[in-house]
Amino acid sequence: MSKQLRKSEIRELSALLPVSLQKKDMVTRSDTFLFINGRWSFFLCEGAWVPSLFLLQEQPTLLPQVVVDMGAVRFVTNGADIMRPGIVSCDEFPSGAVVAVVDERHKKPLALAQSLYSSSELLGLSSGKVLSSLYYVGDEQWNKYNAS
Repeated sequence: MSKQLRKSEIRELSALLPVSLQKKDMVTRSDTFLFINGRWSFFLCEGAWVPSLFLLQEQPTLLPQVVVDMGAVRFVTNGADIMRPGIVSCDEFPSGAVVAVVDERHKKPLALAQSLYSSSELLGLSSGKVLSSLYYVGDEQWNKYNAS
């Protein structure tokens, strides 16, 4: 169940988000999801608000990006964790960061994942799992909120 936030709550929340909320924005919140103007925009991950894939499609620079080759796309969009051989390049980030996984051709966000390594450590590896998938295009949340 979600509730609409008051202006004072929106002001407090605005300081925690990487986007600016406008006075006219209708903001509702459930336990772990934040909706802005009816659209799923953030989810709570380890105490921090993380942009949803919907929001990242509009504002792709809100999170560091990890670019995967086109061969990895089908695995990523089926919820697989990301392995080092499928990564083409990445922005700089610390270990434990939430990152956007994008395809190399279109740079479209495919998934959100939590890094098991910093970007410099990740690039130094040649094999193994390096990102743990949090959610992806086509998962339960995507399908539930994509209709709205």
